[in-house]
Formats: sequence, structure tokens, C-alpha cells
Amino acid sequence: MKNIYSRIDLPFIAGMLMILPAACFFVSAFLNHNLPIPFFGRLIEPCVERPENKSLGVNANLLIVFGQVIAILLNLHHVVRLQLRKKENKRFELAATIQLNCIHWVVIAAALAGIGVLIVYMIGETCNCL
Repeated sequence: MKNIYSRIDLPFIAGMLMILPAACFFVSAFLNHNLPIPFFGRLIEPCVERPENKSLGVNANLLIVFGQVIAILLNLHHVVRLQLRKKENKRFELAATIQLNCIHWVVIAAALAGIGVLIVYMIGETCNCL
């Protein structure tokens, strides 16, 4: 009998799924504010504004804010390896190894970009001086 190994990388897929709601929100908000056609900006509202989906709105907001942080935490473990060694004279040594050629950097970079866009969006939405 042959063993079948799956090449599905669960933290990568979970991280991308955590980033997806924020990306949809950013695209919808950008199209709503920058294009005069109201159709593009109203892509997400029918799902959230229905009375039966009111609880989804709160969960979606939490996922937009904290989804990128969760994605970074899920994928950072595969990129950075920490080793704690005990040396002589009761001293400890901490060594960090960073893996550069890793697909998890895509998720980390996308999540950091999402956090940056979210910060700029919040400043631009609340600041009346611009």
C-alpha cells in the first residue's frame, strides 16, 4: 500500500484565510471612496446588514482587526526557530534562526501590509485635517 502525503501547509492556508476578510474590507472601502459607482463599494453590505446576520458584523470586525495578528503568530513559528541552551555556570544562551526561503513570509508580509493599511485607514477616517 502506498503512503500518500499531503503537501497542504495548514498554517499558510489558515493565515491566508485570516487575511481574506480584511482584504475584502479594504478593497470595498477603497472602491466605495474612490469610485463614483456605488455598486463597487456596496459589495459587503448585503451580507452584514441583514437582520439575521447582525452577529456576523461584530465577528467580522474582530476578524478584520485581529486576523492579521493571528496570521502572523501562526506563521512566525515556521520562520523563526528559537533554541534555549544551558551553559556552564548556570548561564543560558538563546539562539534565533531565521529561515529566509519560506512561503510563510508571504503571509507575514501580507499581514503586515494589512496592518499598515488598517492604521492608515483609521487615521484617514478619523482625522478631519486631511
